[in-house]
Amino acid sequence: MLHTVAKLHYVEEMSQVDIARRLGVSTATISRLLQRARAEGIVRIEVLDLATPEDITRQLIDGLKLRDAAVVETPAAGTLAALAAPLGGLLRQAQLVAGSVVAIGWGRAVREVIRAGLPRMPGVLTVAATGGMQQQAAHFQVNEFVRLA
Repeated sequence: MLHTVAKLHYVEEMSQVDIARRLGVSTATISRLLQRARAEGIVRIEVLDLATPEDITRQLIDGLKLRDAAVVETPAAGTLAALAAPLGGLLRQAQLVAGSVVAIGWGRAVREVIRAGLPRMPGVLTVAATGGMQQQAAHFQVNEFVRLA
């Protein structure tokens, strides 16, 4: 029965409630059987290691022949605002001088990064990377992003 329950749940992707109905037992019994199947090695759950943000950054730089890049872990909250710190770091590393130009695009990520704040860049000109959009949504307002940056 352990094998049957495990196959139905993990291979056939049936819910514990549906398995319980099909086999005429309680959901609690199905839950206990699934736990026992894991304990006895009938079911093994494996969490694969993923590439680190540093590994992915290196792959981007090498693969696209970039001077620099940043890949960040997705935090539990403030996902888009979390991009501000790595972007600020890249801007500082770029050693922009008076007269340098930074082009600003539009979108939700750009809006959140601008809201979170960029490093001070005296004498650096910020310009819109795209023309104005005929959209009123806040994440389309590239001219406002440029002003704030």
